Amino acid sequence: MMLPNNDNFDGEFIKGKRAGQGKYYSQNDNSSYEGHWEEDEKSGFGEYRFPDGSFFSGTWEKGWIKFGTMKWSNGAEYHGEFLKN
Repeated sequence: MMLPNNDNFDGEFIKGKRAGQGKYYSQNDNSSYEGHWEEDEKSGFGEYRFPDGSFFSGTWEKGWIKFGTMKWSNGAEYHGEFLKN
């Protein structure tokens, strides 16, 4: 489904909000997210690809990265908890 900002979302909606499993692709910067949604926010397990090629795989809470593995495009890697700041 094409969103108003021309991004794409293929997945479930509940009461007009992204919910359940889905895949989001940004036309603007080529980033993408595939995973669980709740109340239109990333929540639960998901994988996000950043525009620079970096990649995160793990859990999200209310749109924020919570715990998982981050692999940066320069080869650096971190596995653990992420703090909201």
